[in-house]
Amino acid sequence: MSTSETITLSPLQRKNLKSHAHHLDPVVMIGNEGLTAAVLKAIDEQLAAHELIKIRVFSDDRAQRSELHASICAELGAAPVQHIGKLLVVWRPGESSTRIDPDMPYLPAAPAAKKSGTQSAPHTPKKLAAAGKTAAKKTVKRKSVTEDTENTLARRIRQATEQSRKRTTRRGARRSR
Repeated sequence: MSTSETITLSPLQRKNLKSHAHHLDPVVMIGNEGLTAAVLKAIDEQLAAHELIKIRVFSDDRAQRSELHASICAELGAAPVQHIGKLLVVWRPGESSTRIDPDMPYLPAAPAAKKSGTQSAPHTPKKLAAAGKTAAKKTVKRKSVTEDTENTLARRIRQATEQSRKRTTRRGARRSR
């Protein structure tokens, strides 16, 4: 275990390290016994292997968790990155080349590019696939825009005339009483 002073981070570096740590799972758990020599050794090993780690603390005391975060960083020469609830995020640069650069934001891997011009095969039912056949393409008959609007207009005119006839017959029936 190395004992040195805590590394200080700028707000931008802290933000970048938070984004790097977002997808990480906790690798060390601190139980009821608190910060023991074995726990410190495990944290030191994980920092040497990964540089940026999450630690889960099973204590309900918020002040105690803050003290743990500060003491871990002071004893191991690490930088406190984040303390959210029962999770602590700690960063310490590795001895060799740094894998995580605190000055660079986290960029997730880009999704694989789709091949242009290729389409997936249409669904073939099991019975047809067993026979070695493919499903026939369905032809869809679509009305032209003019036919559709003419039909809609004609339907609306018919409905309006029917409604006006009903109104006149009702009025006439009322008058005859």
